[in-house]
Amino acid sequence: MDPNILLTAAPLALEVSGASYPINADHRTGIRVLQAAEDPTIDDEQARALEILVLYYASKGRIPDGVLQNGSEAIEQALLFLNFNEPKRPDRPGLRSPRSALRDFDWDWDAQRIIADFWREYRLDLTDPALTMHWWRFWALFRGLSDTSSTMRAISLRGTSLDDLKGEERKRLKRAQEAIVLPGRTEEEVMALTTFFWS
Repeated sequence: MDPNILLTAAPLALEVSGASYPINADHRTGIRVLQAAEDPTIDDEQARALEILVLYYASKGRIPDGVLQNGSEAIEQALLFLNFNEPKRPDRPGLRSPRSALRDFDWDWDAQRIIADFWREYRLDLTDPALTMHWWRFWALFRGLSDTSSTMRAISLRGTSLDDLKGEERKRLKRAQEAIVLPGRTEEEVMALTTFFWS
C-alpha cells in the first residue's frame, strides 16, 4: 500500500499471506482500535490482539479463517494500516520528561475538544452518525489540527515539564495543567498523579 492518499485511493482491504481481506476502515474503528491498544484493563496481549482483529476484520461477527490462521501477520498489517504504513520511529533517549507516567491525551476525555476542533477547523461534524470517513483521512486531519486548537493545546500543556520553571511562571503552568489533567487508570498513573499534585 502507498500511504500517500494524494496519489492513490486509501485502502479498504489488507493482504494477509497473499489473500486480500476487506477491513472496517472507517475513523470510528480506528479510534476503537487505539482505545483497545491503550486499554489498561486488557492485560493479556492475546485478548488485545483478538479485539483488534475483530474490530478490523470481522464481518457479521466473524473473523475470516485465513486471518485467524495468520493472526500475527494480520495484526502486523492492521497496525501498519493504523499508522499509515509509516515505519515506527525509534525512541530517542532523554526526550521523555519525568511526567511520562502521566498521559497527555485520551480519546474519551478529549472527545469534546476533538469534536469542537473538527467543526471549527474543517466544518466536519464528528457527531453526525451519517458521517463516514476513511481512517487515513481522519488521522491526517487529526494530526493536522492547528497548534492553537483546543486538542493540541491540551496535549502540549499536559506534556510540558515544570522542571525548568520557577516562581510565578511555574505556578501558572501547574494550575493550568491541574485544570486539564487526565484521571489515573492504573496504579502507576494514580501514583504519578499523586506526585504531580503534591510536588
